[in-house]
Amino acid sequence: MMKKIYLVGLLCCFLIFPFQVSAASFDNIISLGDSLTDNGSGNGRYTDGLIWTENLASQMGGARLLNVAYGGSTTGVDPLVPDYPIPTLFDQTLLVPASAPSTLYTVWSGANNFLRPLSNMLPPGDPFLAARQVFDAINILESSYSATDILFLNLPDLGLTPRFYDGAYQSFASDWVTAYNVSLDDLFRTYAGGANLYFLDAYELFNGFLQLQPDGTTIGLSQTEHYSLFLPLDPPYEDGIHPRQLGHELLADGAWLALGNPSPVPIPGSVWLLGAGFLGFIGYRRKLK
Repeated sequence: MMKKIYLVGLLCCFLIFPFQVSAASFDNIISLGDSLTDNGSGNGRYTDGLIWTENLASQMGGARLLNVAYGGSTTGVDPLVPDYPIPTLFDQTLLVPASAPSTLYTVWSGANNFLRPLSNMLPPGDPFLAARQVFDAINILESSYSATDILFLNLPDLGLTPRFYDGAYQSFASDWVTAYNVSLDDLFRTYAGGANLYFLDAYELFNGFLQLQPDGTTIGLSQTEHYSLFLPLDPPYEDGIHPRQLGHELLADGAWLALGNPSPVPIPGSVWLLGAGFLGFIGYRRKLK
């Protein structure tokens, strides 16, 4: 019988009532995914600072980080997605070393199933297949590597990123992400494996800063301030989709709490957001009784 634990937190509370916490109980982190997680060991570093898993390893007291994520990677084979010579999420599961005790696996993938076809003027990949392939990878980690602790993330709203906001594909991008995230959540809720699954809701983490109203106005951060979480759009290099260092710091704080830790160790770059009370999110955990 599986038990689900809901972890809800507002990080600003810990600036009002600060206290020190011990390091998390993981000595190793093995990360799989795409450019949102690639720290340069795969296909490059797509941010202006540390990747979220590097920040998380530091928060854990210096956990050893092995990153097999690869920029440009998709979740797996999809007839609708052009095939590139880049390791998919499935391929990355074959690169994971033999299991070691006290290891956290992180899985974050799916965006390129939408972005790669679009960059080739093609319809995007199947969001439901992409979500299924993420859980196929999770099952492989559990069955082949005896993974006991796996953290996975959904996708932020691509329609609100600098690349797509107020453009022809904004609604298209948002709808695709919603379909993917709903499917991922359904698979999580019906998960029957034996590993501890931790879920970080990246969609709510980023959208919590910007609440778009029906009349086009926003509450919370302005669109410009929301953009500060992402690298700027700079044609022809076409970014506007990857989080800046600040965004990765917020992701690490969110992951820290989603893993069940009672308090983050605030990172200086995110203090202004913490103090403003913006960083609210929901983390979910499935754990065996």
